[in-house]
Amino acid sequence: IREFALMAFGGAGALHAVEIAEELGIDRVVIPPLAGNLSALGLLVADARHDYVQPIMRSESEVTPEEVTAILSDLKQQGRAQLEAERIPADRMEFIYSTDLRFEGQSYDLNVLFPDQKTIDQSVLDRVKSDFHKLHEKVYAFKAVDEVTEWVNLRITAVGKASDLELPEKSVLENGQKPEIKQKRKVYFFGKGFLDVPVYERDSLVCGTELTGPCLIEEIISTTVLPPDWLLKVDKISNLLLAKR
Repeated sequence: IREFALMAFGGAGALHAVEIAEELGIDRVVIPPLAGNLSALGLLVADARHDYVQPIMRSESEVTPEEVTAILSDLKQQGRAQLEAERIPADRMEFIYSTDLRFEGQSYDLNVLFPDQKTIDQSVLDRVKSDFHKLHEKVYAFKAVDEVTEWVNLRITAVGKASDLELPEKSVLENGQKPEIKQKRKVYFFGKGFLDVPVYERDSLVCGTELTGPCLIEEIISTTVLPPDWLLKVDKISNLLLAKR
């Protein structure tokens, strides 16, 4: 874990990030832009997803390409209608076909993707069965090609692809430019006592800005604490990159 950087988010995440990193032996911390609302931002830019399932409970000898095609087509129509109701453009819709398979007599199954979603014929069903055997061996370390395979469920995952997120780039620090100190405040640090530290407004920190702790960086939804013996640098998309000296 010490080889990784700790990413802080949530309203109080940046407040405690360095202390937690030190407890874990981590010497790098990343405070992303909008850290206090990072989960909400992720929700806004995440793909829409809806899962549809139809149980079939058929032995492999009873499953036909025609039945599979009909069921998946119906599930796809349901998924398309839902995405259209959410105003997802057709070119951003994606439909993923899969099935749950197991050996006859088992109480658990494995999900297997269809290799070809345009035309489902017997060769596609055979390929799905073959992929199931490979997956079963990978998961459980054995395969039983002579066992009867059961088709449990057919599934469609309807995905509405979100637009790519592009964060605005910050202006670059000019030679001799220094960030403006908003105020100074007494802050208590363990082992150091109360220290008189500068406070900066995060929006005023441009790309290339470097700060030495102790100091505070305030923003409307979070506050970053940079303790003594830590350094901070701002990258081009406003991440605060903290590193132990």
